[in-house]
Amino acid sequence: MIFNSFNFIFFFLFFSIVSYFFLSKLTSYKFSIIWLLIISVFFYFLWSVNFLFYLINNIILNYLLVNLIIYYYKKKKFLFSKLSLFFSIILNLFYLGIFKYYNFFSDILNNLFILNLSKNNFLLPIGISFYTIQQIVYLVQCYGGEVENYNKKNFLKYFLFVIFFPKIIAGPIVNYKDFTSQFKKNIFKINFNNLSKGLFLFSIGLFKKVILADHLAIWTNNGFSNIYNLNFFESWILCYSYSFQLYFDVSSYADMAIGAALFFNLHLPINFSSPYKQKNISDLWNSWHMTLTQFINNYIYRPIIFSFKNITSYKIVFSIITTMLIAGLWHGANWTFVMLGLLNGIAIAIYHLVKDYKINLNKYFAIFITFTFFSISLLFFRVNNLEEGYFIILSMFSFDNIMLPGNLHNYLNFLSIFNIKFGTWLYSLRGDYILIIFLITCSYLIFFCDNSHQLTKNFKPNIKNYLIIIISFSISILFLNNSFQSIYFKF
Repeated sequence: MIFNSFNFIFFFLFFSIVSYFFLSKLTSYKFSIIWLLIISVFFYFLWSVNFLFYLINNIILNYLLVNLIIYYYKKKKFLFSKLSLFFSIILNLFYLGIFKYYNFFSDILNNLFILNLSKNNFLLPIGISFYTIQQIVYLVQCYGGEVENYNKKNFLKYFLFVIFFPKIIAGPIVNYKDFTSQFKKNIFKINFNNLSKGLFLFSIGLFKKVILADHLAIWTNNGFSNIYNLNFFESWILCYSYSFQLYFDVSSYADMAIGAALFFNLHLPINFSSPYKQKNISDLWNSWHMTLTQFINNYIYRPIIFSFKNITSYKIVFSIITTMLIAGLWHGANWTFVMLGLLNGIAIAIYHLVKDYKINLNKYFAIFITFTFFSISLLFFRVNNLEEGYFIILSMFSFDNIMLPGNLHNYLNFLSIFNIKFGTWLYSLRGDYILIIFLITCSYLIFFCDNSHQLTKNFKPNIKNYLIIIISFSISILFLNNSFQSIYFKF
């Protein structure tokens, strides 16, 4: 059940909120946690019974492994605790690899060594990448003693920590201590401030998804279906359109997830902080899917860089590129994702090599260059193979396929001597002036307006903000039947 659906908004979410606070008044603190857990299990059950069966087994297994790590840690048998941690991480990565990467690596082995490894036909359990990462972080924290007062009575909280329905599919990735420390008696009482903020943020997220991302998707889907027919302007417009679409799509899910959690008085961490306003590629990534980026920095980059005795510029470059290759591959088992990681790894490495020279670029030029490079790299997030990505980029920088709107021919016909054509210049995207209006609107919202979390932070219960809720929510509902599943759900 996706957030941007009638069933979720008017049935599941509404019933969950009402029943949660109603039962909280009638029952105990512990039962309220159990009820929230039941709601979350049912939410995941609606996706797939088999996926739920695997997830529950995965949670139980990790919980047992956590207790094993802590048992040895408390006994000061640090070697056994470390071995238990190592085994636990390998086991989690093994299961993730079987579901997500087996076919990718079996193809590589078949080609390299002329093997005949068969392909598996397993469906990828929804949210597996996110809940695997979250549990690995928890395992490491338990080994490091960061989880205080841990005892075997915490299974319900641990279960809810993993499966809490707003974040189970695509994050944000949550710290166990930050999440469970919120379970105090006052969170089971209705908080109208949290309800208002939650509805405000959820409505903004719903608008970003249904109105902005999903309408842009119509044009970008047409463009990616006609890659080999794209002209110069179509290629650039496709590039920027998809960048906007992806941002609104993934950040809208985070908005709705955080907003939905606020209904239950639970705070999830911010996940996007105006990434396209950043002046360099490193800051952009640190503002994009922030909880995932923090995981990449803490648990991939730092172990690599600190494995070297003497840290040099070359080792920093190696560590950054390796980290981003892994991050790219995390998004999917395809060479296109490897290319995505490689391009951004090289760009981040170059930035870190030259930043000490304090090259002063105009602020807006730096933002434009950073955004444009990232948008070009995102083409490999969407195309089916490397060839398609290369062709779009070639078309973007080729000046022999320029086409201008046909109604300009009478005014600019002298440009024909430069091989510039006139005609239906957005035909491959099936676009017209409405697409241009959408792009201008998206540019204004992204580059010149506060982001959704800044707006929520400054939220006050006044007529202006309630109008924003009513208008954004109502308009979104009108188009809800035509809405698509979030892009990040496939990870």
